[in-house]
Amino acid sequence: MISKIIEPKTLSLITTEKCTAACHNCCFQCSPRLKQRMSLEDMKFLIDEVIKDFPMILACVFTGGECTTLGTDLHQIINYAAINNLKCRIVTNGHWAVSESRALLFLKQLKDAGLHELNLSTGDEHQKWIPYDRIVYTCQAAVKLEPV
Repeated sequence: MISKIIEPKTLSLITTEKCTAACHNCCFQCSPRLKQRMSLEDMKFLIDEVIKDFPMILACVFTGGECTTLGTDLHQIINYAAINNLKCRIVTNGHWAVSESRALLFLKQLKDAGLHELNLSTGDEHQKWIPYDRIVYTCQAAVKLEPV
């Protein structure tokens, strides 16, 4: 029997257990009560190790919990991954998008740091915690940014 080895293309970092929502069906069991998070140094170390051991890695995903709760560390780690030639993606619930203009500013800062892709977590459970308008504002702002 011949087996084919599937090489990894994406590194995903669960950066924090803290989330702005407390969905009962969260796959990582994150919540606002949890404070654990990866340090910036640990994230850099993992990116370095993965790049060294798996040079075929093309992308880095930052998720959680809610990775945007990392504040400026999120900008720094996106920039670090980007200068190491990784396409950067975040997974977010958009809690920060209180208006379209705020969402545009937030996303522009992340794009300037090296963000390449945005994934939004939403659905019935999320909407108990994050107003649907925040997802709409995020989408409206994202389409206004020029493609990378």
